[in-house]
Amino acid sequence: MKYRKNSSTSKVLKHLMEGNTLSQLEAMPPSKFNTIRLGAIIKVLRDRGHDIITETVRLENGKSYGRYRMDI
Repeated sequence: MKYRKNSSTSKVLKHLMEGNTLSQLEAMPPSKFNTIRLGAIIKVLRDRGHDIITETVRLENGKSYGRYRMDI
C-alpha cells in the first residue's frame, strides 16, 4: 500500500526499512517525523502487514521505553 510521500507514516516506514531504529523521543517535533503519536503510526504499519519489532530499552533508573525496528 502506498502512503502520501511526505506523511509521517511514509517517513517512519522509509526510516525503518533502511535498517534504522526509532523511538518516540526521536520522532517528536521538530524532527523530520514530526509526530507525537509514533505508537499509532507503528500500529497502522503493523495492521498493513509490516513486521515491526519493539525492543524495550531499560534505563539505569529503572524506567524503560520502546525502540522500533524492522529486520531487513
